[in-house]
Amino acid sequence: MGADGKVQAIKTKNLVTGEEAQLDTDGVFIFVGHLPNNELLKGKFELDEDGHLITDRFTRTNIPGVFAGGEIMDKVFKQVATSVGQGCAAAMQTTKFLEELESHGMPDLQEDPRDFGVAGIKKQEPLGTW
Repeated sequence: MGADGKVQAIKTKNLVTGEEAQLDTDGVFIFVGHLPNNELLKGKFELDEDGHLITDRFTRTNIPGVFAGGEIMDKVFKQVATSVGQGCAAAMQTTKFLEELESHGMPDLQEDPRDFGVAGIKKQEPLGTW
């Protein structure tokens, strides 16, 4: 991480040769596998009884600006194809969040963003009614 708190690079290690390197990047996707490898998340994010991240249908977690898709939140499918789609949805929601951030400023970080509602849709409405 740079002085501004943003990702600038990651360290890599070839598990066969042991060779270490650095890869310059401005973003990170963490693959956690089929079982929720959630040690990084405990105490910071809301997890269910099985250790999956709890999200709403807009991929929002309880932390503003953090969206999730794939095996870390998917208790049903756990397939690469669905994880890719969920990851794409989370990326699109991240873009929306950043656009809103630019136009309206920082949200209250103490508030659960899953309670915000999106485009007039209330969280309590069952799926298929919107």
